[in-house]
Amino acid sequence: MDENSKDLSHRMTPDVSGPKLIKTEYPKNTPGPTYACPYCEGRFLYHRPFGLVECPFCHKPISIGHYIRIRALSQMFIGLFAVLTSISLATVIMTVFNESSHVYLFAVGGFALLGLFLMLRGVYLQSKYRETERIEF
Repeated sequence: MDENSKDLSHRMTPDVSGPKLIKTEYPKNTPGPTYACPYCEGRFLYHRPFGLVECPFCHKPISIGHYIRIRALSQMFIGLFAVLTSISLATVIMTVFNESSHVYLFAVGGFALLGLFLMLRGVYLQSKYRETERIEF
């Protein structure tokens, strides 16, 4: 090794997310709403009634309250509405415009794909995030 390639491990910055806090426990008399992680059962404070948060102990994403369930269900219903609307529009277009319906059907197909995307995104959100509830002492 030459002089310019010295060990630089002491200059490296620490991990941005911080150390894992699996063995750390908050005191029970700390004021504020306390939640338990559904993955590691670690208890932490969060001062809003709903939202997405990352567990400070295991760093996995979790949903506070019913936030993600409401969001996922609304996206699934909007997607279902878009798919049903596109099916009914395609039926009307094919009966009214027999020969020149290709451009209209292309637009309706795009609307149906948007609906399918929203439905799949709602299923993905529901399956990715676990919900946690407030712990009362």
